[in-house]
Amino acid sequence: MLPFSSLLIAHESTLFRSGSAMKILSRLLSAKSKEYLGRVLGEPLLQICRKPPCVELDPYRLAENDKEGGGGGGKQDDAAANLTALCSNILIVIINSADQVPL
Repeated sequence: MLPFSSLLIAHESTLFRSGSAMKILSRLLSAKSKEYLGRVLGEPLLQICRKPPCVELDPYRLAENDKEGGGGGGKQDDAAANLTALCSNILIVIINSADQVPL
């Protein structure tokens, strides 16, 4: 996270010139948002990256993966269920972290 001193302005007379206040607010919110997203979504996203499930919904690609012996050899219904479960889990994590959202 950025130290607050890096967000300060050189002189008060420049506070509202050329959007300086908005730039400060934007930097502060960006730093807080990155911290929040990393804390809340970091682990669920790492789990998905470590063991990515088949979420391919395109029947042609599923057929290609079956022919090539690739990892996507699941059926379209299984892939749709996997995608629904992943999205639901991420949404639940976000909803459960509502009290941690930086304001």
